[in-house]
Amino acid sequence: MIKIPSARQRITLAALLTRPNQVISADELAEIVWDGTPSAGARTTLRSYVMRLRRSIGPIAGTRIGTREPGYYIELTDHELDLRLFDQHFQRGRHAERMGRWQECVQEMSAALELWRGDPLSDIPAQSLLRAEVPRLMEIRLQALESRIDALLHLGRHDDVIHELVELVMAHPLREHFGAQLMLALYRAGRQAEALDTYGAARQRLVAELGIEPSGEVQALHQRILANDPLLMPPPQPLRLDEAAPVPAAEPAPAPPAGPASVPVPRQLPPTMRDFTGREKELDEIAGILKRADRAAVPIVHVHGPPGVGKTSLAVLAAHRVADAFPDGQLFIPGTREDGTAREPEETVHELLRTLGVAQEAIPHTLSDGAALFRSILAGKRMLVLIDDAQDSEQILPLLPGASGCVAVVTSRRQNIHLPGAHLFELQPFDMDESLHLLRKIIGCARVGGEQRAAESIAHACEGIPLTLRIIGDRLATRVTWSLSYAADMLTPSSTLVTQVGRDPHLRATVAGSYATLDPELQRAFRYLALAGPHDFSEWTACVLLRRVGAEHLVEALRDRSLLQDAGSSPQGRPRYRMLNLFRNYALDLLAEDPEYPAALRHVLTLWAELAELARSRLPAGTYGADDRPPAPPSPSGDPVVRAIAALVRRDPGGWLDREWPLLMEAVDLGIGGGLPDHAVRLAARLHPHLARHHPQQARELWRRFASVPDQLIRQEALFHSARLWTSRDADAFRPSA
Repeated sequence: MIKIPSARQRITLAALLTRPNQVISADELAEIVWDGTPSAGARTTLRSYVMRLRRSIGPIAGTRIGTREPGYYIELTDHELDLRLFDQHFQRGRHAERMGRWQECVQEMSAALELWRGDPLSDIPAQSLLRAEVPRLMEIRLQALESRIDALLHLGRHDDVIHELVELVMAHPLREHFGAQLMLALYRAGRQAEALDTYGAARQRLVAELGIEPSGEVQALHQRILANDPLLMPPPQPLRLDEAAPVPAAEPAPAPPAGPASVPVPRQLPPTMRDFTGREKELDEIAGILKRADRAAVPIVHVHGPPGVGKTSLAVLAAHRVADAFPDGQLFIPGTREDGTAREPEETVHELLRTLGVAQEAIPHTLSDGAALFRSILAGKRMLVLIDDAQDSEQILPLLPGASGCVAVVTSRRQNIHLPGAHLFELQPFDMDESLHLLRKIIGCARVGGEQRAAESIAHACEGIPLTLRIIGDRLATRVTWSLSYAADMLTPSSTLVTQVGRDPHLRATVAGSYATLDPELQRAFRYLALAGPHDFSEWTACVLLRRVGAEHLVEALRDRSLLQDAGSSPQGRPRYRMLNLFRNYALDLLAEDPEYPAALRHVLTLWAELAELARSRLPAGTYGADDRPPAPPSPSGDPVVRAIAALVRRDPGGWLDREWPLLMEAVDLGIGGGLPDHAVRLAARLHPHLARHHPQQARELWRRFASVPDQLIRQEALFHSARLWTSRDADAFRPSA
């Protein structure tokens, strides 16, 4: 083991290891190493620390630390970092848990937990790094513990976990799932009174500290324990080989005919989410459809919506509500692999047949024969089939039961999957009330009620996406000293908190999975439509951002895949769209690595400037004031995009500017930030008259952004255009840098 005595060298190494194979800028690394207060010469000193760190870890390992603009990185393979190994075991364990393979889940989660050695980063004296990383690492460790114990309880090993659960409940008294697991283990061990005492103590803590009652799941478990519910006892477990009594040798029996063997009834539904919120109307409707499963046609429910909106949670909860109506089993079929790629129908059908007891050698080789055998096995049974995160109808159709008495539930990010006769449910993001309700469940009613306006600001920043709300809520739950106002102030697009949330592995995997299913043309459209910013836009705006005529089909394709949202329509009845920040931030990260982006941005700014000038030239003289001089008519554009949109602009130039000025201001920002201030100032000059007349505050803000541009001539041009708008404060802020 190599010891690194220098605290700041340890911080440097730890920061690099938290993001292996990624470049961390020198400025960000200095912020971490000096804990938010880097000195003026920090970059030079940091270079010295990196050089000494390379020497400290040896000549071979030291070569792994590299330099690449704008900072440093460490190069590692997955098997060289405990955190990566932990994540691999954790993900395999989660997959086994979803599939109901409990012994495999125990093995994987145990292997993951064995990699832990005390508290993470315990010898790293950098509070900013600890705040950013330790809560996340501790949370995934607790999740691994919960999953391992859940699997042990499914295996009937309740006696093995009671002592461990007592310690976990003492260490994490507000984590309700540990309490629920302890209640169940005690009840199964014949200690009903202790199980009830555990509930009483947990309820007392929650009411005293957070002012809330236990979750519905825990309350329901309490009632079932009170009622001595026999279904709480574990199912009988198969006899282990090492416990079996020897039997005398016998003549081998003739081989049975190929077909389903005697196997346990499949109960593959994942556990429901403990703090599931809202969607009561959809839950009732879906449950009603599934209960009417005796008709000739198999009921199919299709739940679709954007990533992170809660499709799987809703479908799983609805399936649990009606599970008793399907005593022959419930099948859970993931439509994607762990890496986000779509599963092949043949692979899925073969796995289902093995689950239903068909011997490997009896499984048909072709998809059509396998699907036919699957339907034959389900004939005459009452089974529920849940297909999660399906990609297309070709993947779904072979997995649908064919006989009455069975039902199918499908979740998908795509709207236009062809499933004849399916009942469609499109999930929208939460409204404000639902968002606040979820925050109350995660961080407590007292904190939300005490800072209602700040809580609303947080909910607004999360755009009603339950997954984002949960990530923010979980951070707040582990930071009880944070006020909600402080968190709301940190939820700006450029804040560290937003950056950390965007790097959440579950969140990025969710968005990356959607992106990976797109063909290259749609991937490019997704990236460049992020240039619209948080503003709504029409399909012709996409023509500008994509620099091509006829982009409507690309916009609609992204809308069908829930990567764009409906945002109403224009006065002319043209549809408008918007990209959620959840996707936009991911797309902008991809754009930063796109070698075509600088040239593409230059072209986009040129197109906007031509269209803005065209709109301005069509307004009557004096529109923007008595001394407003009409601009010279623009020369005919040779760009096909401008020619295609020109008629629309000419018909209503003032209305066009009224609708689109937020997009044009976004483009100015992109030009300044993208190193194209000359293009940005050209566009700003054409937008200036309209803003000065109708939105003077935005006009002042527009020109103030040029105060930091290094180019002296551009700053002078900005000052010239904005001279009539300045207050004394504006002038003081602008002129010293000019």
